Amino acid sequence: MNAGLWVRLGIGMLALGVAGVALGADAQLWQLNMTPVVTATSVEVHWLHNLILGICVVIGVLVFGAMGYAMFAFRKSKGAVAAQFSHNTVAEVIWTVVPILILVFIGAFSLPVLFKQQEIPVGDVVIKVTGYQWYWGYEYVDEDVAFESFLVDGSTKVDALGDDQPMGTPEVLDDVAVMKLEALGYTRDDFLLATD
Repeated sequence: MNAGLWVRLGIGMLALGVAGVALGADAQLWQLNMTPVVTATSVEVHWLHNLILGICVVIGVLVFGAMGYAMFAFRKSKGAVAAQFSHNTVAEVIWTVVPILILVFIGAFSLPVLFKQQEIPVGDVVIKVTGYQWYWGYEYVDEDVAFESFLVDGSTKVDALGDDQPMGTPEVLDDVAVMKLEALGYTRDDFLLATD
């Protein structure tokens, strides 16, 4: 087999692998669409996505169909001779006006959804959350209450860790760390996610 075939095969396998990773954790076997949505606005966005996808598919089929027909029907081996005119006003008006109409049609559906996304509902509680290097700070603005949430330290003996046991694995926890996690309602696997 030639080198070009191997390169194309390698690129295809790479693309297949990237597509598999892109499906994400919530993907189902043979899933063909986005994950299910919950809010009313996201339902409208999902519907708009499917509408525009349908429009793009129709445009793609028409354009590539016309190109394929033109390449097959008007090839040199069939005796086709190129026309000698340089402008066709009707064709230029059509391929200018039709895309404008398509964009206006898409805009008529997408702008209301876009404006609806900009409407931020008034919340019952306003919380200011600040992420620091090793902890989170929470402030209830209307109530003048503030506190900080630290990671459960795990009581690990960092000096005793070898190179084969990185800090972020649950295997490095000692008995005191496990007791702290369980006292706060966490499991051993919640290490580095558990907060006080």
